[in-house]
Amino acid sequence: MMPKKIYSVNFCLTAIAFILLTLYSFSQIDLNLTLSGYLYYQKFQNMMIGLGYYRRPLSAAIYLILLVLIFLTYLKWLKLIRKYKISRNQLKWLLLIIVLAGIFSYPAFSHDIFNYLFDARIVTKYHLNPYVYSALDFPRDLWTRFMHWTHRTYPYGPVWLAATIPFSFIGFQKFVLTLLSFKFLFVLIYSGNLFLIGKITASPEKGLNMGNMLYFGLNPLVIIESLVRNT
Repeated sequence: MMPKKIYSVNFCLTAIAFILLTLYSFSQIDLNLTLSGYLYYQKFQNMMIGLGYYRRPLSAAIYLILLVLIFLTYLKWLKLIRKYKISRNQLKWLLLIIVLAGIFSYPAFSHDIFNYLFDARIVTKYHLNPYVYSALDFPRDLWTRFMHWTHRTYPYGPVWLAATIPFSFIGFQKFVLTLLSFKFLFVLIYSGNLFLIGKITASPEKGLNMGNMLYFGLNPLVIIESLVRNT
């Protein structure tokens, strides 16, 4: 079992790294998008926009430092699990902080999730076929202001469309609520992959393979692409 002190130190470092990444993600918020009119949030958003759009060398340096920090914590965990076994409870808390960071982060460097939202919205609000209609067909819809590729019709298979429609209903056509519900969908996919990896590599004596789940679950590329960028 991994000693409590060693686990706690590395848990705190990992938590700090991902909290900072969550905060930094708002430096990439679309200029046409406001998530809240709350005064203190507005001050925060304006500050982060100033960093991301008008101080790009500094922004790039901060992002590079964050990536290095996240990769170093990941490598440290890989080193630790070769020496100590990580318990299910320890892994659970570690993954929880990562999932929370992913849910509350802005989908930086990608507009894919906004297309997913609107494709499902065509079905749930307008009751039309996204394989026939594109976002460009709804010029008065405010959600199109911060979308890219508005001219294209639905490019994915029907399974993904069917998976996203319930989460569009959950959002009640409210943008922030719908965005959070779609982020939760990505959390479910991430969690499902973790569970399958644990089951596939499990042994009858030891059950789920916590080490292999950590290998996947803490991989910076997996986290950034699936939980932060939501691509």
